[in-house]
Amino acid sequence: MWSDAFLPVSVIIANYNSENYLNECVRSINAGQWPLEILIVDDCSTDASLPLALQLAAEFSNVRVFQLPENVGAAEARKIAILNAQCEWITIIDADDYIEKDAIAAALAKAIAEGSDMCIWQLWRFDVQRAWCAMNLDNLSFPRTGRQAVIGTLGRYSI
Repeated sequence: MWSDAFLPVSVIIANYNSENYLNECVRSINAGQWPLEILIVDDCSTDASLPLALQLAAEFSNVRVFQLPENVGAAEARKIAILNAQCEWITIIDADDYIEKDAIAAALAKAIAEGSDMCIWQLWRFDVQRAWCAMNLDNLSFPRTGRQAVIGTLGRYSI
């Protein structure tokens, strides 16, 4: 679909002790067409996730790793990545999440086709019985301002 080898998207992953998830997260992002860059910001992890992130950077040409000198939290780690992102289009994916093949390409195509500034994806989670369930988005609360969208998605994780 895209004429260039990489999608013009910067993917941001704030990492703190995500050793058990980070590998699958990055591999799911690079399944199908790769984004231009995946920025992993390690927020002073105490497990082996930083060496794993560095290993992923050695394996995948689009992975860059930032190691923070002190623990600042996920929001600040994401801010640092945004300031270092090369692309206008940015997506944030939690280190313990994974996405479907070509999800970023589909979201980018839809956002551009609709003339949107933001794309909010359907989120699937495990419920208390450990079964997959979709988190429903309330269509009556759209459209939202940018501020409302950020508060709603980051504050309640209803991405």
